[in-house]
Amino acid sequence: MRFPYRQVHAYDFWDDDPASPRYNLWMDARQASPGADPEPMDVSAYDYGAVIAYNTARTPGFGSAIFLHINIGTLTAGCVTLPAGELLKILRWLNPAESPRITLRA
Repeated sequence: MRFPYRQVHAYDFWDDDPASPRYNLWMDARQASPGADPEPMDVSAYDYGAVIAYNTARTPGFGSAIFLHINIGTLTAGCVTLPAGELLKILRWLNPAESPRITLRA
């Protein structure tokens, strides 16, 4: 992989709380509160994935926790999912030097 990556642990969460000062950020719950009803990162859907740079201004209510991740057969609220094999091919192909983009449309 050419992108930096991190391994997920049980204390990793995504702060989905629009009232939190850490809204739309990956949080280590040992360091700070990940807000109300955070998204756990140590689930099988996130065994492999990438953060989609959505709402990088972290504007409350504009959406958070939008990822490219493994399809585990459940609906998502905005993520892009693929079977694990296809996702791994894309993750290996992605090159940060080329400024890759995923365009989300309603």
